[in-house]
Amino acid sequence: MHLSTLRDSTASTLDNSTAKLEVKQADPVSNNGRCHVDKKRTHLQSALATHRRKAIQFRHRVSDHAAELTELVASRSIEMAEDASRRVAERTAELMQERTLLRILVDNIPDYIYVKDEEGRYLLANRAYLLSLRLYAPEDLLGKSDYDVYPKTMADYFHNADLDALRSLQPVMGVEELRPGLGGGDIWVSATKVPLIGAAGTPIGILGIAHDITTRKRMEDELRRALQTEQELSELKSRFVSIASHEFRTPLATILASTETLRNYRKQLTDEKIEARLDKIRTQVRHMTEIMEDVLMLARGQAGKIVFKPEPTDIVALLQEVLRDLLGTGEREPQHQLVTEISCVPDQQVAIDRGLFRKAVTNLLTNALKYSPSGSRVEVILTCDPPDNAKTAVLIVRDSGIGIPEEDQKYIFEPFHRGRNVGAISGTGLGLVVAKQSIELHGGSIRFSSSTGIGTTFVMRLPIAAENEQSNYKTVTGTE
Repeated sequence: MHLSTLRDSTASTLDNSTAKLEVKQADPVSNNGRCHVDKKRTHLQSALATHRRKAIQFRHRVSDHAAELTELVASRSIEMAEDASRRVAERTAELMQERTLLRILVDNIPDYIYVKDEEGRYLLANRAYLLSLRLYAPEDLLGKSDYDVYPKTMADYFHNADLDALRSLQPVMGVEELRPGLGGGDIWVSATKVPLIGAAGTPIGILGIAHDITTRKRMEDELRRALQTEQELSELKSRFVSIASHEFRTPLATILASTETLRNYRKQLTDEKIEARLDKIRTQVRHMTEIMEDVLMLARGQAGKIVFKPEPTDIVALLQEVLRDLLGTGEREPQHQLVTEISCVPDQQVAIDRGLFRKAVTNLLTNALKYSPSGSRVEVILTCDPPDNAKTAVLIVRDSGIGIPEEDQKYIFEPFHRGRNVGAISGTGLGLVVAKQSIELHGGSIRFSSSTGIGTTFVMRLPIAAENEQSNYKTVTGTE
């Protein structure tokens, strides 16, 4: 019961008692008992006055206690409110501190970290993730989806991956993805997606973490390339040993037989026969020398140490010189229909390295003659500054030989590779490799087309330096 109610009830009781005494005082009495009544009345009046006085005092005490209690309750309520407010403020500060600490922690992690709701809208993203998207404040991303920041194809991939994780309610870890990097290019990441499960047991969002594995992927690629190079080198060594043993065996056998004949039967041989034996020895030695030069040039080319000394040269005169050196003996010319066509101005100057150009043309023409049947047509066409390719010298070597099988064509410029249809025709598989190296050092190119049983055409293009550029070529050299 409230204090005011208690006070009002006590006052009401006292008033009722007083009223009853006053009624009794008014009752009539007989004359005989008047004196007794007067005494009684006086006593009652005195008691009533005392009672009223005590009632008034009680009221005052109740009022005082009620005020004190009200003040105490109010004071206590204020203290409780202040304490509650203080606790709320302290807890709020703690939460803010924890949130700030968590934000600092998340922002200083180099991995990409983000949280999305079940609809795919971003709720949180760390600094690394924001910067990868070229964003600088969380507000620029919050509430958006992948479709707002990624191309549609990439956004579809991320959205479907999120849905798979949400449906399975299981973390998806270690998925390798290609994402935009902080430096502007793409990076490889190992992505982890963790569904966030609410109190009801249903997914309410997804946590994503992506760790940069670009360095690891690069190292894996380098290791893979190193292993592939090692395998290729091993194959090259095996091919070289096989081809060299075959290519050296025949010349050495010829040289040995000729020297044995000269040693044992020199006195019975005429000078012509002796000279013929010596010519065979010289031819075989020259053949082995060419093989070794090709091998050495291949090694220098792979090491970047080919000596390259271009100078203005009359390309027509040099080509004719190479043809004379190759065919001047008359050994090959009657066996093939060699057709030469030159469309260049007299004394056409091209900045070339004479030795490398000679080697390239010799290898192309030797292959054309070697892989063409006797009596077949071999064409050598030189065109300077053609209409479709200004300031370019084009040399075409076309044969009607066995051709290059289609399955071998993509390997034709690899060291020691030979077509599967060469049969017993000798060769090292280095001629085209050396020719390609030589032409590319000039800034030119070499292409080919071939059909099995029909023939092969090689097209070699060399840039022609302008007159004011020719002097510069004299100073361009390589290093051993």
